[in-house]
Amino acid sequence: MPMPKNDNRNTDELFNRLRWLMLLRVVLISFALGVAIVFQIKYQENIITPSLAILYGLIGVTYLLTLAYSLYLNKIKNYARHVYLQLVLDSFCISVAIFATGGIDSLYSLMYMLNIIAASIVLYRRGGLIIASINSIIYGTLVDLQFYEIIEPWGTMSASARYFQPGYALYHITMYILSFYAVAFLTSYLSLQMKNTQVMLRAKQLDLDQLSIFSDSIIQSLESGLITLNNELRITYLNRAAEQIIGQPFSHLFNRPIKEIFPGLGRLIRTKSIPQGLTLDQRRDYVPFARTGGQRLFLSFSQSALYDPNGRQVGRILLFNDRTSFKEMEEHIKRIDRLAVAGELAAGVAHEIRNPLASISGSVQVLQNEPDLTPVNKRLMDIVVREVDRLNHLVEEFLLLSKPDLPKGVPIDISQVVDETLDVYNNSTNLDRVIVLKSDLTPRLVVDIDPEQLRQVLWNLLANATDAMPAGGTITVTTREDEKKTIYLGHEVPTAVIEVEDTGEGIAPDDLDSLFIPFFTTKERGTGLGLAISLRIVENYSGRIVVDSKPGQGTVFAVYLPMVPS
Repeated sequence: MPMPKNDNRNTDELFNRLRWLMLLRVVLISFALGVAIVFQIKYQENIITPSLAILYGLIGVTYLLTLAYSLYLNKIKNYARHVYLQLVLDSFCISVAIFATGGIDSLYSLMYMLNIIAASIVLYRRGGLIIASINSIIYGTLVDLQFYEIIEPWGTMSASARYFQPGYALYHITMYILSFYAVAFLTSYLSLQMKNTQVMLRAKQLDLDQLSIFSDSIIQSLESGLITLNNELRITYLNRAAEQIIGQPFSHLFNRPIKEIFPGLGRLIRTKSIPQGLTLDQRRDYVPFARTGGQRLFLSFSQSALYDPNGRQVGRILLFNDRTSFKEMEEHIKRIDRLAVAGELAAGVAHEIRNPLASISGSVQVLQNEPDLTPVNKRLMDIVVREVDRLNHLVEEFLLLSKPDLPKGVPIDISQVVDETLDVYNNSTNLDRVIVLKSDLTPRLVVDIDPEQLRQVLWNLLANATDAMPAGGTITVTTREDEKKTIYLGHEVPTAVIEVEDTGEGIAPDDLDSLFIPFFTTKERGTGLGLAISLRIVENYSGRIVVDSKPGQGTVFAVYLPMVPS
């Protein structure tokens, strides 16, 4: 049957007290040995008297017993019984020392007190009273035997040994016995008070530990990042969410200035003191942050003063959240609004332009059939027809932007469509420079999408990548399954990713937010509709396009599409 926790705790305490008792015994007998040696050298001129011989022998026996106790300590099952045994043996050893140093005149009688104090501390009141009783019996017997001259202790003065009165012996025994019990009561009382105090302190410490664990669990369970700063704006603490958002452990961030971690905070934390409850920015503007690993995040911050128990401000608390997804959602809504306005404009312009273009094209084709057409006129008419076709293609893009075809998705393996599109693009006239096409395609990524529209999206991204490398370079197309899942048609499904990466000039940070705006372009002959149409197509299939660009290093366009549920 397992031992209760309290019994285990009491046993451990008794074991520790027993070790201290053994250590104290060694210290005391070592002190006694030192005193005996000094006494022998100073007064006896190195002559060992019988009493000193007994004392030395007793000290040696005590050393041996203590050594035996130590060797046997790990095999003891009943520590209380073993403590009683040691204390009783100590009583007998003290009695022998008293006998060897004068009996009733011996100064070693006071050693009984130490024996009783040790019993009261280790075994509390019951143990103290028992040892006090044993010492009283042994000492009273020793004095009585000396009084009746049955024994004559060594070192006894004749006057004390033969002529002390019966009243003196009775008084001596009575005072010592009363002292024994008084010491036992007082020491046990203090020992019990100390034990109760320790129990209360242990209970308080347990409550404090539980409260600390509870509060720490609350802080560590927060989804918001939490950082505490001292008055010098250096980091003193952060929780698990803050470590995850920043991308570094607390050990790397401790005592670092907060502006080294979040340079974008700027003036918002410049002041040394703040009113309690004041937020960093009531407008909740997003602070850009470059996470370890290069990921770009947008964070929202709030702050409050940190006070000590005396009401003095000792720092501040920063709470922050990763608002990148909200920022992307806001940008997405803005793009939709811009596309809607541009779509309405494009629809009106397209219908107004399409009919005149058809008339112009038909008239020019009739004139081209005239027999007396000069070569110069024929070349001019060819230019008109080509430009009319280009305008007609632009009108079709307007119509696609304003009212794209309804989703007509079929389950397809996007890696297969990507592979076919790369073969066609590799043999097209778009590659008029040294461009290397690479691919790393993961099979069986099934997405519900119109393959022709997917080819159009991929073609636009490949064309942009090619235009970004006027001196040539490498285009790498990758398909994979994303770590995060997507909610699609009420189900949580895996997400397929198509990444088109180039080694071109990159995109300026100021242009990133304008990439999908219709008619925005950095090309000399571009219309600025390719990316806008691609985004419109992808969003029709519950997908999204994410851009990551580093000027001078290249750009990655990532198309995220929900996979077909199993």
